[in-house]
Amino acid sequence: MQLWHPYSGEREAALDGLIAAFNAEHGPDLALQAESYGDTGLLHDQVLLQLTNAGPLPNLIITWPHDIALFDLSNVIVDLAPVPSISEATHARGYTPAREKLIGIPTRTFVTAMYVNQTALEELGYTDPPQTGAQLVEMACAFRQAGGWSQGRFGNTWGVVMPTSAEIVLGLVARQAGTLYSSDVGLVVDSEEMRNTVEMIADIQSQGCGITVDAPLDGLAAFAEGRALLYFGSTSSLTLMRDEILANFAEPFDWRVVPLPGDGASLSLGPVISTVDQGPAANQAAYQFIEWFLQAENNAAWNTATGSLPSHPQAVDLMSEAFDGFPQWKEAQALASEQVTALPALASYDVLRLMLQFGVQRVVSNAVPVVDELPALQHQLTDIWQDFMPEDAPADD
Repeated sequence: MQLWHPYSGEREAALDGLIAAFNAEHGPDLALQAESYGDTGLLHDQVLLQLTNAGPLPNLIITWPHDIALFDLSNVIVDLAPVPSISEATHARGYTPAREKLIGIPTRTFVTAMYVNQTALEELGYTDPPQTGAQLVEMACAFRQAGGWSQGRFGNTWGVVMPTSAEIVLGLVARQAGTLYSSDVGLVVDSEEMRNTVEMIADIQSQGCGITVDAPLDGLAAFAEGRALLYFGSTSSLTLMRDEILANFAEPFDWRVVPLPGDGASLSLGPVISTVDQGPAANQAAYQFIEWFLQAENNAAWNTATGSLPSHPQAVDLMSEAFDGFPQWKEAQALASEQVTALPALASYDVLRLMLQFGVQRVVSNAVPVVDELPALQHQLTDIWQDFMPEDAPADD
């Protein structure tokens, strides 16, 4: 069997170690070989190249759900729903409405979240992080006026750093209990919750109390340097954030990972493992690896190595010792164990998310009023979503 994946460095080494353990347990008849493509973009391109040229494909792929959905426009991904030992681990982000199939099982989990400089928050006279947009503006502006926690040592101070990436914007909408996906229009952007979210981002920036950045990692440094009270990101940055803070300060500030403002669900993200259809016997062999990889002990080992949140609930206890001195990881795990939601796997998502980001940026820059931008954007996104639906997709009732 072959497994294609996007990992390199320590993550590739950890995955190789797990595969070696699987091979040792199951013998040569189920031997698995892994091939790394270094990042998701190169893996994406290689699979599409093979599909275009009718070239050989692996038995298993680990990557983002929307990429798997894109590959499955050629109807090459196995529906895992009929496999009881695997399908019990189902998650919405592994489901594609284009073919009504379960095309992937999560191996790692991230959730959108807000990073909070708790030391600075308490110095400003607050105890709890902001729960509403109004509280967010108040606290962010107070921090900016106070000059930040590091007092300009590293550069400009911002109350909150807000990436305009689709995942963060959709995470804010989800926390308002907004609908993210509809079988009628695809990705939902013309909604009251989306309008409130975009207006909040624009308002904070217009008051000079926050700044927008293009990508989540673009704002991580500002928080790690004490230049931001709050940072909108995801739990995928936990270990990187910790390491950056410790590198910057001999006596670091206390920080927390909490839900984004609101009282709805948090948005769940992360890669999945999928089976490429190679015939009944080969597929059955692939199922055995997925079952093994998802076992609590192995899922714990994989997520400990990657600093992620496990997809198997029993893996949490097995990982607790490794993260005893990392309270923020435990906060993030508790967040992932609460109410979460996810987008289904959409083949068009790479295009949709860029267009959503550009739309938000147009409103924030005052180029277009939000009441004009969102309806027009909805029409564009729906057309694109429909263009990516296969001709033999199941019809809506």
